[in-house]
Amino acid sequence: MGSFDLKVGAKTLKLDTDGHVYEGENLIGGWATGTGNKILISYTDAGTDTVEVGWSFNTKNQLEISQAGQVIATLKASQEGIPTFSLDNNVLCVDPDGDMMFSFKLSCQYGLDGQGNLVVLINDQRSVIDGYISDTQSRFNFQFVDGDMKLYPSSLIFSGGWKRQDGEDKKVILSFALADPGLQIDGKALVLPSEVQVDPKKNHLAMVYFKNGKQRSLQFAGTLEVGRDLTLRFRIADVKEAGLRSTQIEIATTFLFDKVEGTLKLAVGKITNAAERSQVLEIGGKVSAKFKSGRVDWDFSYRKSTSGTGESVVKLATVLAFEGDKTKFMVKYTRDGKSYALDVTAQYSTAKLDGIVGVKVESGGDAGKVVSAFIGISW
Repeated sequence: MGSFDLKVGAKTLKLDTDGHVYEGENLIGGWATGTGNKILISYTDAGTDTVEVGWSFNTKNQLEISQAGQVIATLKASQEGIPTFSLDNNVLCVDPDGDMMFSFKLSCQYGLDGQGNLVVLINDQRSVIDGYISDTQSRFNFQFVDGDMKLYPSSLIFSGGWKRQDGEDKKVILSFALADPGLQIDGKALVLPSEVQVDPKKNHLAMVYFKNGKQRSLQFAGTLEVGRDLTLRFRIADVKEAGLRSTQIEIATTFLFDKVEGTLKLAVGKITNAAERSQVLEIGGKVSAKFKSGRVDWDFSYRKSTSGTGESVVKLATVLAFEGDKTKFMVKYTRDGKSYALDVTAQYSTAKLDGIVGVKVESGGDAGKVVSAFIGISW
């Protein structure tokens, strides 16, 4: 159990990390935090005092208390305990020595910097906590450790819901909307530090990134629907006890006619040329193909739930055929009653492509060249 001195009017009182207040050796009351994050002292013989203090995190992720511009206490790991931090409906809860005997709350605003660190604003003092985002249950779970003892991370699990970041039509970037939008720092949206991919083993969204040399991941459990127009609809399941609301993330995609590698490959956004640059998502599943007279019909069955075994089927293309001349090579196909054509000229290869489905051009200036694959799928 630690303690610190606090000036209250003309007196200097001692406050300990179990919530007691002493004058000299005499126990005279207890303390907590109140409106405006002020320290509230309740005296045993009746009466209260409120004292304005400052709160901020230092570069070691340790919470400091200041009075009149001077640090009067640093809550840090020591023989007296390890401070722990958590959230209650996005209010910061602090156990100053981690013994579960006493805790206090601080009203904060939050944001993320460009590296995925948490920005915390307490009254007018802004701090940056160096940590990482990681969870297997879709939650916005920010974790960090005391810089003097890099064990026993605290977890800040935020209440709110996920959404797709506006203006990102060629890649999937998610951000977190707090349950109370007023708690977000202006200009510091809670935008994830890396693109979100699809885990083809489970067919749910996932973010995998490196922070401080270690791989971290955030898994978004839920369900997937592949629409007839190849719009992907991911429903992220709610976690009620954590205050996470269910969210649907919708992603418009385009067929990719590319090398065959075992998954359905879809480009984020509406792509009209195979050479356009866009994030590629891979959906795990199984292809069934029927070849007839140089044409092919494709169906794709896929796992639609993180936790279940149910499958859905989407028709990728029918009456698919290749046409070429001296300047272009086109893939033409029908899907959902509409005809499409995709210029795959950029996919030409003169190499021998063993084991890859392709089409050999038998005549014209392009004779002997090979389309390096079809549809971005394999089996």
